[in-house]
Amino acid sequence: MQFASHMFGAATGILHVDVNDGSGFVNDVLTLTGQQQTSGASAWDVQVVDLLPYNSTGTVQVRFRAERTETAFTGTSDIAIDDIVFDEIPACPQPSALATGVVTDITAEILWNENGSATAWSIEYGPCGFVPGDGTSTTIAATTNPFTVSGLLSFTCYDYYITADCGMGTLSAVSGLELLLQNVLHLQHLIWIHLKHLPLRLRL
Repeated sequence: MQFASHMFGAATGILHVDVNDGSGFVNDVLTLTGQQQTSGASAWDVQVVDLLPYNSTGTVQVRFRAERTETAFTGTSDIAIDDIVFDEIPACPQPSALATGVVTDITAEILWNENGSATAWSIEYGPCGFVPGDGTSTTIAATTNPFTVSGLLSFTCYDYYITADCGMGTLSAVSGLELLLQNVLHLQHLIWIHLKHLPLRLRL
């Protein structure tokens, strides 16, 4: 099962995903706690739940529960889900939920959810607006998550794409997200991070 989630607000609670395997619900197969997005306009995350361990009878049920954790109503808690899909899990699921960690004027730490068993990933980055494989990009291999991309130029805009490598020539689809804009102030430089169809954009 795959679905999109959006959780924004300082008082955002917990999203629970439970699965009924025929003998009753197994609670908290997946939980998301607290704010996951940086603004109301941020891109939705893609979540993947493997239902195979719960398919003993051939029929499963899934329920979503949103838990309010704030003690007073502040209006700063938003949990939303959309685009729920039940399908065969890919042999090599694509990464999801891209985020950024520590960013400097020449490096950027990126992290993501690995939805399968991959321990290696291909990261292709280049100038904003580049087309993967057009010769203007750089492709690097990553074996850790998070991973720090180094050698970036200050005051330069970048896009990047991530593909999971599951071995034996099996690759995931390239991860894709919609628009994400956020501003980060670091070392007196304005850093613009922009995810568009997965790219990370940095203006250092």
